[in-house]
Amino acid sequence: MICTEDEDLGERLAAIGPVAKALDCVGGQLGADVSRALAPGGTMVVYGALSTHRQADADRLTIPLFARSMIYETKTVRGFWLYRWFTTSTPDDILTALARTFELVDSALRFRS
Repeated sequence: MICTEDEDLGERLAAIGPVAKALDCVGGQLGADVSRALAPGGTMVVYGALSTHRQADADRLTIPLFARSMIYETKTVRGFWLYRWFTTSTPDDILTALARTFELVDSALRFRS
């Protein structure tokens, strides 16, 4: 996880190297920078657009992607909206996912203590 409030994105990505998977809750230019750090065949899931908060500037409402990088390196960028997932999933799938989420949170809390 990289928090750009505390870290320089470019420096951290250079230290990590190409990544296979990324989650982006910001979008905008930051999302574009993260997509460029994906390894060939990598996937980025965009689940938020914090860069668009109270924005009217069209440049902040987009994630500028490089077509060559997407094509030749077969990278994937896809969106995820939790509300849509809830409305299109079966109750059993939702309960299974929530149970797994609670297990992961419990495991993470035990790891820290």
